[in-house]
Amino acid sequence: DTHHGPRVQGKKGCYAPLAMSGTPSRRPSESKFKQQKLSAWTPIMGPKWIIPGYALVGILFIIIGIVVLTTSVSVLSMEVRYDLTCEEKIFNWNSTGTLTPCTLEFTIPDEVGWDTKEVYVYYQLENFYQNHRRYSQSLSGSQMLGKGMELDTSELLTDSDGDSITSECRGFNDKYKDKSDDNKDVYMYPCGLVASSMFNDTLMIRLAKTDGPFVMWGTGECPGTTPCPTNPTNVAWTSDVSTRYNSPNVDWIKTNCKYIGGQDAARSGFIDPDLSTIATAAATGDCGAPACGRRVLKPDGVTPNDGVFNCWHNTTDEDLMVWMRIAALSTFRKLYRKIPAGQLTRGATYNLVVENRFPVAGFKGSKSLVLSTSSFLGGKNSALSSAYFVVGAICVCASIFFLVLTLVAPRVMGDPRYLTWK
Repeated sequence: DTHHGPRVQGKKGCYAPLAMSGTPSRRPSESKFKQQKLSAWTPIMGPKWIIPGYALVGILFIIIGIVVLTTSVSVLSMEVRYDLTCEEKIFNWNSTGTLTPCTLEFTIPDEVGWDTKEVYVYYQLENFYQNHRRYSQSLSGSQMLGKGMELDTSELLTDSDGDSITSECRGFNDKYKDKSDDNKDVYMYPCGLVASSMFNDTLMIRLAKTDGPFVMWGTGECPGTTPCPTNPTNVAWTSDVSTRYNSPNVDWIKTNCKYIGGQDAARSGFIDPDLSTIATAAATGDCGAPACGRRVLKPDGVTPNDGVFNCWHNTTDEDLMVWMRIAALSTFRKLYRKIPAGQLTRGATYNLVVENRFPVAGFKGSKSLVLSTSSFLGGKNSALSSAYFVVGAICVCASIFFLVLTLVAPRVMGDPRYLTWK
């Protein structure tokens, strides 16, 4: 001990050196825990542990692989590609005239389960890179949540508010100059590349006969015999619905939305009946945005309001929430609707009715409708079972290799001949 200062007695008779000022030093006490002298055990990984260990892990993984494969095989799935058939009936954002639906037939396989299980309806896109860095960053989570927008009030927001709110969209589809109103700035709500490229085809299924009934999408349906084209329920993540998205009230819309509804008001997600009385039939002139929608008026029903936002889609529409979940790969599926058990008939022929709006030819992509049942592990996934089989086979082969090596050329544990001296 080279410390020559005074000492103070601590617990269990231990003495800790005092600093020159008379205060105790920060040296840990002489306990096994603080001095890192606890007892330790280092197992010797010999053949009697290695061989059974590899064999046990391998057998366990193979059993899990069998369970996963059996479960995956029990999942029913079918795919109907429709972009090639409907290519001539694409209705682009700047198209004029009337949209003509596209119809093609498909047959449900004659397998048990299609008529007794809930069926999930997906749309599948190929060669669409949602994971591109600049694309995936062009969205505003704050705007979707309504942060800084005072959505529960009727306060009039200004251009500075609009710039702040849309800044996260990184300059893509965030604002436009309104050519019909002295080139004033109009801010997109929602803004960004992700939201503006939202999948907007309308898909419906009906029996393949004259005026056959439509397959209804479960809860939250519109009145009548035609499925609702927008605002589905139970297709987005529960956490998204409850915490990540918020919608403005009607008073906020009346004050701050200069335009509303986008290209097609019926599919914009704004379904509040009060909104039909606050806007003109269609915006006049060129607002500078891809789709102006309807011009919102003041309470007098004549004078245009002073809003600065183009509210082209409702942020609490679950179709939008599903799309805003960025896909990791260029080929992906997203949940579109759910068909309750008993709605489909196995072996029956149906018509897929498509209102084709989402173009894919420009990026050499494809679009498909996918019908699938599910299991406790999700949808059909043969890759997961293959991974378990591969890992299990490798472990079993390793255990056999070490067993043969031990029998053919055994090695005595602790043999001093293998020690190396310096």
